[in-house]
Amino acid sequence: AADGNTISGNGGDGISISENIRQVKIFGNRIGTNEAASAALANNVAGIRVQSSQNQIGLAGKSRENSARRSRPNRCRPRRSA
Repeated sequence: AADGNTISGNGGDGISISENIRQVKIFGNRIGTNEAASAALANNVAGIRVQSSQNQIGLAGKSRENSARRSRPNRCRPRRSA
């Protein structure tokens, strides 16, 4: 298996970064995929839910990219809290 974590098949969000949490770095993970990143294994809500700023999710370069597939619904994107 590759380095990083496999974050898939959860009943809620795969990863959730709450309000007032800053400077989180998420690199080199397989989110919403099987361990080989060859097939989808969706999280039930968001792949990554971000409700704060100043976080880094993936960077350019093979070892720092996250492999992400569609979650239900397609929510691997920052969201603002109400």
